[in-house]
Amino acid sequence: MARKELMSEVSSEDEDLGVFTLNEITVGRYGNNQRRADVQLIQFFLQSFFFSHPELFGVAVPPTSNGSPIIRIDGLCGAQTIAAIKAFQNNRNVRVDGLVSVANRLTNFNGQNYTIHLLNQHFRLHGNGKQFHGHLEDHPIIMDFAPELQSELASKSVQDVLVNV
Repeated sequence: MARKELMSEVSSEDEDLGVFTLNEITVGRYGNNQRRADVQLIQFFLQSFFFSHPELFGVAVPPTSNGSPIIRIDGLCGAQTIAAIKAFQNNRNVRVDGLVSVANRLTNFNGQNYTIHLLNQHFRLHGNGKQFHGHLEDHPIIMDFAPELQSELASKSVQDVLVNV
């Protein structure tokens, strides 16, 4: 099940980073991929990313079987979703493995940001409908195309997490 966490940066100013929506299973290449809502969350963020970077879509990510130039939010992790994860990771200069790991702190053991945090940050700053950041269950695309994710997020309360940066 997807979860929501209030991310507060522990620093001299205690900056509130907002509510991040996180996956609870690994999604992507060699991932668990068994929870539709978690896969839908990743696909939603990827769709938003490629909407703001259309030049990367045809080059790095194959179109769907019907030729649609967007990431499908179907909850199934296939070749398109994995290629999109890799293209996003490559664009963010993090380890390109095609996997969105479960984040239980801000950075992994190598000191790199988790892909899911970077997806949240991109949506918060540049996403179509970024005013829904922190309450994605109200986003029209999620309401229309990701009912499993919408239901899970609507039933979740926000956890408060302090992160060291």
